[in-house]
Amino acid sequence: MSAIDAIRSCEYLYLDGISEPQVNVLRIVILEAKTGDVITDAALAAELDETLRSILKGSRIIDHFKGCRKFELLWTSYISYSVVNESYSNGEPKPANTKVRLFAEYERSNYLEYLLKATFATAEYPGPYRHWAILCQNHTIDIASQVHPIVRELNSGQG
Repeated sequence: MSAIDAIRSCEYLYLDGISEPQVNVLRIVILEAKTGDVITDAALAAELDETLRSILKGSRIIDHFKGCRKFELLWTSYISYSVVNESYSNGEPKPANTKVRLFAEYERSNYLEYLLKATFATAEYPGPYRHWAILCQNHTIDIASQVHPIVRELNSGQG
C-alpha cells in the first residue's frame, strides 16, 4: 500500500505540524486518529453544560492512540497553501475526476479558481498545477503546487 493510500485508509486525521523547512518548501505532518472508548461517566460529570453533557453521552473519543500512524507530506515547491478551521470549511464539490478520502487531489476546484483570480500562476507559468486537500478533524489544508508531494510514513519517534 502506498503512503497516500495509507492516509486515505485512516479513519480520521489530525494536523500535527505545518512548517517551511526551507524557503517555499512545505512540510505537513498529520496523525492518524481512531475512535476510542465511550466517554466515561466521570468525564461527563465534569462537563458543566447540561445540554452538552446530554449530547456527549454515549459518544466516543477520537484521538491519536498508541499504534496509530504518523505521516509527513513534503512539497518541494508550492504556489499557495491555506489552513482553515474545519468548522468553517465548505470543502469542495466531489466531481467524478477527484480522488477523495481525507487526502483529496483536484484538477479543478474552487480553490484553484480562487488562485486564478488572486495570483498570476497559470498552466504556462509555473506550469500545470493541481490542488491537494487534507481533511483533518480540526483543520482543512489546501495546497496548490506544480509538483506532487513526497509522502512517507514516519516512525513514532520521528517528528
